[in-house]
Order: sequence, then structure tokens, then C-alpha cells
Amino acid sequence: MKRCRRRLRRRNMVSSSPNGDSAAAQHSSSPQSISYRSLKRFLEHCRGLKAKEILFPMLGLPLIPIPFRAQHVILQTLQRHLEHSAFQFVQKWLLPQSLSVGWTCPEALELHKFFKLLAKNRSKISSEQCCANITPVQNLRHSIASIRHAAVHRLTQDRDSLLEMVYAAIEFCLCIGESPGAGKLCGLLRFLQKTLPKPSIKQRQSQQTTPFQASSPKSPLREPPNHRLLTLPEVIGRLVECIEKDLISEVEQFLQIEFS
Repeated sequence: MKRCRRRLRRRNMVSSSPNGDSAAAQHSSSPQSISYRSLKRFLEHCRGLKAKEILFPMLGLPLIPIPFRAQHVILQTLQRHLEHSAFQFVQKWLLPQSLSVGWTCPEALELHKFFKLLAKNRSKISSEQCCANITPVQNLRHSIASIRHAAVHRLTQDRDSLLEMVYAAIEFCLCIGESPGAGKLCGLLRFLQKTLPKPSIKQRQSQQTTPFQASSPKSPLREPPNHRLLTLPEVIGRLVECIEKDLISEVEQFLQIEFS
């Protein structure tokens, strides 16, 4: 009998205690903790772009923009690749002229000056096919120079403008006979189409329908403190931050493998 009474007293104390197991169980099943566990599990099993495209509309959040570092490494890679392709062209067809302006390596070549050298020495190119492509190359002058301008001055770009830059770079490489370089850029184009976040319908409707112009006035690519993450619930902010880091890592890894 005494043992039964002791057991009953213990049960009453646990059930009535505010810090007891039952209270802890109620706390663990609160909506906030359930949301945290479910989002954490979701992030572990479905990270990256898919998690973003599925989860963000559910939470009523806009898709995050392309992170600063991802934009910058893409622009730098495009610039270096175009400089290397242009250098291969002048080394083959305009060697004395390129040496006279100090282009002894791809890093010394300036894309906006490449078109001036090409126009000035067009008659000295011995290949008829290359001469026939001079006009299409000159038509790409603004787009190619704008890629360099955006990379040097850290101009922000969205998904569409980055894809337009790659399209222009592919066409440039094909016109100057750099097919291997164009092939690499085609791989980059497919990767970016698959990887970069797509704007929502509302974001597309709000964007002005202007032609591609990478040198148009845009905000510089400076990486400010991520204040918008502070306005989100803690778990959502952490999720967004992880998605951005994953995207940056994926872009850097691809560029290192394909363009190093």
C-alpha cells in the first residue's frame, strides 16, 4: 500500500510540475519547434535550387537574387575567356600588330581595343573566312566591351543579363574561329540555365523590357551586410543563407573545373 501511495504522489508531482516531462512534451510539439525541425530536415534532404523553388513560394517569399560572389566570379571568368580567345586570334592573324601595342599575353589584351585593332588592320588578315566575319564581330563590339565593363566596375546582373552575356560571348568566339572556346561557353550556358534562380512571374512583370546592355547604370557589386536576412524568422534566415552558400560553391566549383 505504501509503495502504491508513493507512486501516485510521484505521478501527481510530475503532472502538476510546470517543468515536468509533460510540459516539456507540450513545448516540443509547439508549432514553432515543429517548423524548425521540418525545415531543418527539408534543408538536409533537398538543398540548393530545388529547396529554394519549392519552399520559398510556400512561405510567400521572393526568390533570392544571385549572390554577389557568384555574379562576380561568372563575370571575371567570361572576361578572361574572351581575352584569351581574342589573344589566340591576333597571335595567329595579326601578330606584328598585336606586339606593337604590347599584347604579349592574354592579360595584356584589352577587349575594347581589340575591335579597334581589328578594324584598322582588316586588310592584313590573310584568311578570307576571317575577313568575312569581321563585320559580325564588329556588331558584337558593344556587348563584348560591356562584359569587361561589368566585370571591372562590379555592376550587378540578373539571370537574364548574365545569359545574354554568355550568348554574345559564344557568338564572338565562333566569329573569330575559336570553336573550342565557344564549346566551353556552351557548357557554361547550360550550367547557368540550370543553376541560376529564375525570377517569379511578378518579378518578370515588374522588370522593364529593355534590350541587353551590361553597361547600363546599375548598382555596383558591393557586398553589404545582409540586412534582409535579419528581418526573416531565424530558421528561414539560416535556410536562405545556406542556399546562397550552396549556390556560390556550385558556381565556383564548375568554373574551376571547366575554365582553370
